[in-house]
Amino acid sequence: MLTPDFLDRFPELWRGKTLVAISGGMDSVALAHLFHESGLDFALAHANFGLRGDESDGDEALVRGLAAQWCVELYLRRFTGPEFAELRKLGTQGAARQLRYQWFEDLCRTNGYARVATAHHLDDNIETLLFHLIRGTGIHGLLGIPTGSGGTVLRPFNELPRAAIRAYAEDRGLVWREDSSNASEKYARNAIRHRLVPLLRELYPSLDATMRDNMARWRETAHLFDESVEKWRREIVEETAGERRLLVEPLLAHPACKTLLHGFLSDRFSSDLCVQAEHLLRSQTGAFVENATHRLYRDRAHLVLVRKSDEPLSSEHRWEENTFELEFAHGLLRGEKVLSLGENDRAQADVVLLPLGQLQFPLTLRRWKSGDRFCPYGMKGRSQKVSDWLTNAKISPPEKERVFVLCSGDDICWLVGHRTDQRFANASGTGPWLRIAVVR
Repeated sequence: MLTPDFLDRFPELWRGKTLVAISGGMDSVALAHLFHESGLDFALAHANFGLRGDESDGDEALVRGLAAQWCVELYLRRFTGPEFAELRKLGTQGAARQLRYQWFEDLCRTNGYARVATAHHLDDNIETLLFHLIRGTGIHGLLGIPTGSGGTVLRPFNELPRAAIRAYAEDRGLVWREDSSNASEKYARNAIRHRLVPLLRELYPSLDATMRDNMARWRETAHLFDESVEKWRREIVEETAGERRLLVEPLLAHPACKTLLHGFLSDRFSSDLCVQAEHLLRSQTGAFVENATHRLYRDRAHLVLVRKSDEPLSSEHRWEENTFELEFAHGLLRGEKVLSLGENDRAQADVVLLPLGQLQFPLTLRRWKSGDRFCPYGMKGRSQKVSDWLTNAKISPPEKERVFVLCSGDDICWLVGHRTDQRFANASGTGPWLRIAVVR
């Protein structure tokens, strides 16, 4: 039963101000009303994505009225145009969720709110659990939505069935808005809500209590799982700048090989992509799986996780004669003019010395492309395709995409970080030189 003293079980609410997320729907209106009735220090935050036209504007109007009625501060934000479109690749609902929570975080940081309160309830948890279970998930997908007590997001209704919230709202005569999109079963979650959950409740009247208890046990199981993953992470995973390297042999030898792999990758890959990654354990070098931000590839004894470059493949950088630093996708080039060579300069893959007298400025830094040729230092002037050189050097296909070339006019002078072109090696050793080093 939901009563006016319900929020007393969350003593942190009396320490600092709370930002209450309100959509205008029954659940969030009831939560905001509880905050008002309890005399808590709070403000309202409403995000309008304009996805339902006049309905969205009606939601905003209702929230404005409640804020005025309760004399509390209201933060409104309309998400439209490029900002929302940029994230549509995540799916409309996923993009809206990401933008909304980022805005809440910004509001808390800039206005001194201790936390955000949302109206997620037990029905949301059950739907989320079933949705994850049907799509495929690991142990963490069975935990529902975290209550968040003690953190920056608090969900007081998290273990409360929606029926109890409705009883409270109707008893108090609250006014709320119904989201028409919630009735459409084109969304999988809605079909679960309207068809599957009612059927399960009919078959198992104790469903709510059972699922609540299950999630509590699974949270403890997940804690033990995380401890075990961290133990094996120290044995199998090596984290370096920009890379995560997983040793294949000990992974394959472990009886819970696939589960460990999911544990090592779940912060970057979805559950279904982790399943695809399992095949890499027995694949040849160069095989890979990827999402929008990261790529996991097989490299002999390892699986290597790297972040994909955000830089377009066609982008070029110009190195003017007086340039001394140039940032690019995989590091920084730092240059200086020198009059003589150091003893070990030629032995350093990340350093090149180019004779200034032979260079045609501005130099161009770009990704290598099909058909590029150069004369690798040490091959006595013989021309070779860049692609062949990279293959012979055993550079994996994903790593090849990260290789840049530095060009003087139409000639490649340096396969950056790998090999100088013979034509720019200047065996006579006469200066001045342009010394360029890669700073990772």
